[in-house]
Amino acid sequence: MIRAPWLIFAIAVVALTLFGAVSHATVSAQSPPMPPTVLAGTAWLDGELVRPGTLIEAMQGDVRLSRTTARNDGRFGPLQVPEPPGVGPVYFVIDGQIADVDMSWRAGFLQADLELRAGLGARPAPSTVATPVPTSTPIPAQSMAPTVVAVAGPAGPRGERGPEGPQGPAGPQGKSGLPGPAGPQGAPGPEGEPGPPGQAGESDDYGLYTLAAAGVAVVLALLALIVSIVAFSRRNRLT
Repeated sequence: MIRAPWLIFAIAVVALTLFGAVSHATVSAQSPPMPPTVLAGTAWLDGELVRPGTLIEAMQGDVRLSRTTARNDGRFGPLQVPEPPGVGPVYFVIDGQIADVDMSWRAGFLQADLELRAGLGARPAPSTVATPVPTSTPIPAQSMAPTVVAVAGPAGPRGERGPEGPQGPAGPQGKSGLPGPAGPQGAPGPEGEPGPPGQAGESDDYGLYTLAAAGVAVVLALLALIVSIVAFSRRNRLT
């Protein structure tokens, strides 16, 4: 009889604890966290694609909601923007300069081709004055699933080399190169045929006179030789 009140008290505590846990689970199931806005696209700064590593921020007023950095070819994303703490447009800042795009935050909204431009050619910064927007009403979890939208991921590996294309037209002729060194001397060729005889030269009287003088000299020399021989013979006889 004494233990009955304690048993009843214990049962009541357990029941209240179970009821609190079930109530908390029911409230949590009815109020799931709002899914973020997911964005991806291309960013431009001063008319050119931003460099890899350029900071891109999502802002509301002076509150930074999210940030990411650009990849190659100015691509960025996915940039997940959670539910802002206040009301007003969400705008974007590229390397400290406000882009020419602002938007109203929507739960579960996805966009993969967002174009952000800042600097030269971009419009002035959007007003940060709060713009009334309808208060979001919690909806069942099954209806809050975001629509699947393709978001650009990192670049894949380089593909295989394609087939070789047709040969192009010949280019212009280049400049002449420097002359090379002289080659070795070749062997002498065969002897050629004798040429035709030349024409006879013209006769000259001086040549005839010379020939006649030479003949007289020869005759005189012979006579002198004969005289010497005769004189020598006579001398021998007298002695």
